[in-house]
Formats: sequence, structure tokens, C-alpha cells
Amino acid sequence: MRAIEAIPRVLREFAEHPGRSMTLADDDGLTRHLDRRMCVVAGPSFGVVTSIDTTESDLVNLLADVRGLIPEGVRTDWYLGPSMRPAGLADKLLALGLRVPEDGSDTLDALLLADEPSGVAEDVETHEVTTMSDFTDAAEVRWEAFQLGEEEREHQRGFLAAHYEGYLRGKDRSMISVVATVDGRVAGAASAILSSHGLFLIGGATAPWARHRGVYRALVGARWRYAVDRGTPALAVHAIPDTSSPVLRGMGFVHVCAMRHLEGRPT
Repeated sequence: MRAIEAIPRVLREFAEHPGRSMTLADDDGLTRHLDRRMCVVAGPSFGVVTSIDTTESDLVNLLADVRGLIPEGVRTDWYLGPSMRPAGLADKLLALGLRVPEDGSDTLDALLLADEPSGVAEDVETHEVTTMSDFTDAAEVRWEAFQLGEEEREHQRGFLAAHYEGYLRGKDRSMISVVATVDGRVAGAASAILSSHGLFLIGGATAPWARHRGVYRALVGARWRYAVDRGTPALAVHAIPDTSSPVLRGMGFVHVCAMRHLEGRPT
């Protein structure tokens, strides 16, 4: 494991500000607004705001700009690192109407891996999502892992075909998804946003019946191999401190900084 001081500054910045270097396909349904004040990435069902660098007097204007960049009704997440300004940014945004997530993800660890991960389960098979069947199985694993109700699952199923087409357009250009199998069943799923510096890990989930069998670690290993094959051998992630973060640190990830996570589309 490398000490944080030995990791190039550009990779440390990637861990805090992954959206700045992500690659985008022209037709993958994602848009990015990047200027000196902020980075906003938006898709059909999500928006992410990060890299805020402004003054306290400009925050109201910045929120108005975000409203214009992210469609109404779209879930919006704000990831705030220590290099962002003004000081006390999270508290100021809370006062302006944002809220703390209810899922316990209000504080996150920005982690980085720049060497081959350790402890990857060798008896769990993984492969890239390349078929609608893979895509559907991955969605079902996520819904089961995060305990979505049947009504919400049925609603989401209505969009799977369209989301799969969008995934295919962006595959290997803006993102990649993988699944893990145990005993011939899809047991876990995960994705990554592609960047010029490495992969930013998102969406990791393990089916409850397959937990404690190395699925999570195998999914990390699959994305590491993908990063190496494309010539960008680094993984970054924003991990919950008392759940995924200890596992990832045990695999060799290095703590870069603490992040605050808020949510809400400013009104």
C-alpha cells in the first residue's frame, strides 16, 4: 500500500473531484457543466454537484444556476470536499434548503487505489454487462440489496429497456458495469464512471443470500483489471466510513480526505 504522500497529486484530486476528468460519450444521455465555480453532471434520473469554489455571497446565484442545469424532479446529490469554498460550505448549503441524507451517507471517505488490490476472491466469477439479461439481473440485485418495495421495482422495470440502450451507448466510453456470479446465479453488481485518470466506483451491491462470500471484493477486482487494461490503473470511490470503507482499506485503498454528502434540488 502506498502512503498518501507517494500518490501523485492529480490522483488525489481525482478522488475528491471525479467529475472533472470523467469521459463522456456524445449520445450516452449524460451532460456535464464544468467551470471555475462548480462541476455538475446530470443524467435522466440523477444530478451530481461537486467541485464548488465560490464566495459566500455567490451561493444563492450558484444554487439558481444548478436549478437551470438539473431538471425538476431529478434526485440531486452534492459531494463536498475539503478544498471547496467558502469555508463551512455544507452548513451554508443546509441553511439554504439542502438536507442530510437519511441513509447515513452524510459523511464519506474519499479513497484511492493505485496498486493491485489484495484479497480479491478467486472463486467468484465476474464479467462485463453485455446483454439485457445481465442488465436486468444487475438491477434486481441492486433492488434486493437496497430493499426497494415491489411497487417501486415495478416502476423501475418500465425504464430498464431505455436505460440499457443508454448504457450500451456509453459502455467503454463513459461507464462500465460488471456482475459477479456464485453457483451460476448473479450475486452482485457494480459500475464505474470512466475518467482520464482512472475509474470512479459506483453502484456496488451484493444480493443478501450471497454476502460474506467475497462478491464485493471480486467486483472491485474486476474493475481494477478493466482500469489496467485501458491504461488508467487507479480506482477512486466515496465510501461510507463504517461499512464499505474498512473493506476497501483492507484491499489497499488509501484515505484521501473526508467528504460531506448532502441532497436536494434547491427551490
